[in-house]
Amino acid sequence: MKFDTSFTITAIIAFIALLSPIVTAIINNHYLTKQKSLEYSELKTRSASQHKRELFEDFLTRSGKFIVLPSLKTTFEQDAIILNDISASCALIVPYLDEHDRKTIKTFSEKIPKINWDDASNSDVRNYFNDSVVPIIQKELQKL
Repeated sequence: MKFDTSFTITAIIAFIALLSPIVTAIINNHYLTKQKSLEYSELKTRSASQHKRELFEDFLTRSGKFIVLPSLKTTFEQDAIILNDISASCALIVPYLDEHDRKTIKTFSEKIPKINWDDASNSDVRNYFNDSVVPIIQKELQKL
């Protein structure tokens, strides 16, 4: 049997021309799938970071109101609302903290009911908040 080289070369080129779009589509779909999964994971990470940031900022806002509370002229109902809000925001950030930081936040939340309403400065609570709680929040926000 004699092979015609011109026919063989033409047949090989035709076969490759048929397979080339199929292989290209498979490769493109594979990388498109990888790209979409990376975009999804980035979106998920960004969303989680934004959620954590909002929780920590809310905690700082409510804690700031609490620290200023004795110097403001507020009613008992307003005080109760602010204290309930700070307790709720404390509970929301605790799952994102490590064990040592949880203890610090727990100590801070235990100091809340023990605040001396007659002492407008409340330096003990204010100092504990500034020296112990704020660095924890800063550390967590820098992780984001």
